[in-house]
Order: sequence, then structure tokens, then C-alpha cells
Amino acid sequence: MTVRLGVIGAGGIATVHMENADSVDGVEVVAVADVDEERAETAAGPRDAAVYTDGLDLVEHEALDAVLIAVPPFAHPDYEEAAAAAGLDILIEKPVGLDMDQVGATREQIEDTGVITASGYVGRYAAVTEELLDLLDGRTIGSIESTYWAPVTPSEWWQRKAQSGGQLVEQATHPYDLHRYLAGDVEWLVGAGTDRRLTDEIDFHDASSVTMSHEDGTVSHVSATCAASSFRFETRVVAADAQLTVDFIDHEITGEVDGEPVHYEGADDWYRRELAAFVDAVESGSRDPIRSDYTDAAETLRLTLSATEAIETEARIEVGE
Repeated sequence: MTVRLGVIGAGGIATVHMENADSVDGVEVVAVADVDEERAETAAGPRDAAVYTDGLDLVEHEALDAVLIAVPPFAHPDYEEAAAAAGLDILIEKPVGLDMDQVGATREQIEDTGVITASGYVGRYAAVTEELLDLLDGRTIGSIESTYWAPVTPSEWWQRKAQSGGQLVEQATHPYDLHRYLAGDVEWLVGAGTDRRLTDEIDFHDASSVTMSHEDGTVSHVSATCAASSFRFETRVVAADAQLTVDFIDHEITGEVDGEPVHYEGADDWYRRELAAFVDAVESGSRDPIRSDYTDAAETLRLTLSATEAIETEARIEVGE
């Protein structure tokens, strides 16, 4: 079986996925939609794929097995709901939306149709994450700390909170999701942030510090900024007889376990592994290869919305209430 994939959105992250689709066995990009017709044509041309300027038209008129939805978060729900109604499996870039009520309604429709979903939390598919889980196997985690620094994203929609949700919701969502993956859901959190102290290109806080208490007793912390000069994504874990640092830029783990030094270098093919897992799930009809589906991604959205609320209100937030 070759999975016939339609792609809605032809921006940067969609391009990454399409380039990986060119080399992943069992998948073919057969149609591309983007509101910018020239951009859709540029992506579709080398793949001899059909071109659309409306993703809903793509879903309606193409014979597909699955769709990749890679549009800004404010534009999500119509595409997911149309794809689910058509019985298509869906790979959805993060975040899955901006509003929990809307996401809840979409989740119900997806669950009613029974389609397979996967969300773009690529950190779960990284080789360094797999190695980290192996190193921590059975150990009690006490503390997780992540640093996520990035420059301002140039896209106009990204710089407006009403369209992107702000840095924590759209970008630094990766470490928040990773903390959930390692330690489970968060019970409560507190946070602080700077109000455009470093840049006025955005209309939300440009640096943040959020501390979380997980339901299992783990304490974790994320430091983020969207006004750095270069990218940095690093996670530090202290567990029973182990302390480890994961560098997601260089894909490296250092530290020690049971008094022995650790140095691991992993491949940087996490996006390819994510797509391959989705294709495997579609081909087999099994959800087992998927490490974050729509329902799980909705809980990461809830966490980042709560973190943003804590920063804006300077209040302790009970997550999920």
C-alpha cells in the first residue's frame, strides 16, 4: 500500500515533511493546498502533485488516504473536521488550536469517526528522547528543567497572539510537551514573564519562566524567550542516581547514571521518524506507532494556555480547571 497524502499548508514545516515524504517508503504526496498559489505550485511541481488554494477543496476532490495539516493555529479546525468527516487519517502540526472549547468539539468529531491522528510533537520521536527514556527506565524523576531560546519568528501571524497564541503555545510548546511525556500531566503552575522588554516586534511576552508541579510529584521548569540571537533547546533531568542533559540542537546526551559517565550522540532525523511512524500507523490501521495523537496534543495545548495565563495574571493556575 502506498499512502496517498494531501498536504494543507506549504510553509516551512510542511516543506520539511514533504522532503521527508520523498524518501520515506510507502507514502506519496499527491496534492498540495496553500492560500498562496505560487507556494503551492512550488511544492507540488517536483512531485507532480495537484495544486489547490483551498484545503477544503483538496479534501473534497482528491482520492486520499491521509492529510498533513500544517497551517497556523488559528486556521486549524475546519480542516481537521473536514478530513475526519471524509474518513482520512490526519497528521496535524502543533498546536492543534488556540481555544480548548473549539479543540474539544473537534476532538469529539475525530473520535466519532475513528480516524488515526498524530500531532507534531517531534521531540517524542527524537533518538535522544528514546535514549533518555532508556537511561531513566524505572527511576524516580525529581526535577526536569528546560531552556528554549529562539529568535523572533518573522511570520506576521506568528507575532500576533490572536493568531499564534504566543511563544509558549506555538513554539516553546515542545519542552512543555516533553515534560508531560517524561513526568505526566501537571497539577498546578506559576509563572512570570517580561512584557516586550527585549523586542517590540510581538504583542506578547518575550521571555518567560514557568514552574510546574506534576501529578506524580515531579517538579519541572521551563525558561523560554523568543528574542534570542540563536536557537537553544536543552532539557536537564535529575532522577534517582542519575543526572542527564539533553541537547536537542546537537542531539546529544551528557551526564552520569549510577556514577558512570554518559555521552550519547543521536541522529537528527526526528521529523523523518515522526512521518514514518504516521505512515506505518495508516498502513497498518494501528495507533501503536503514534506517540502523540490529537487528544494528547490537546492536553499539551491546555498546559501552554495555562502557563500563558499564569504569566499574564501572576496567579497560580490549577491546570484543567
